[in-house]
Amino acid sequence: MRILFTLILSIIFIGCNQQVSNVDSAEWSGTISENDDKTKIVKDIMKSYVNNNMATMGEYFHPDAEISVNDAVMTYDEMVVAFASGHENFDNIMHSNVIATISNKILLDTSFEEAEKK
Repeated sequence: MRILFTLILSIIFIGCNQQVSNVDSAEWSGTISENDDKTKIVKDIMKSYVNNNMATMGEYFHPDAEISVNDAVMTYDEMVVAFASGHENFDNIMHSNVIATISNKILLDTSFEEAEKK
């Protein structure tokens, strides 16, 4: 009886400790890191935007890159013009509550503080 009890207890213990690894190979899946080089680049680009220093972003974009912002697809030059135009109408543009993580794609979630209209 003691052997049967030990066997059942062992099976339960081993069964509960097994971890199932589901690796999802879908397009948006992957390892997420908040501290890797790609995440630092995203944060640097955000800082360039807030500081209205669009020229520093150029080192991170390929000249033929197709950039999606919300539903708009644009070139790097078009993005610079669009981002800079916000500074023509508002002062004190800033990001707050920044969450930037990288998987196979970039996920960027920020809250925008209300800027002061010029």
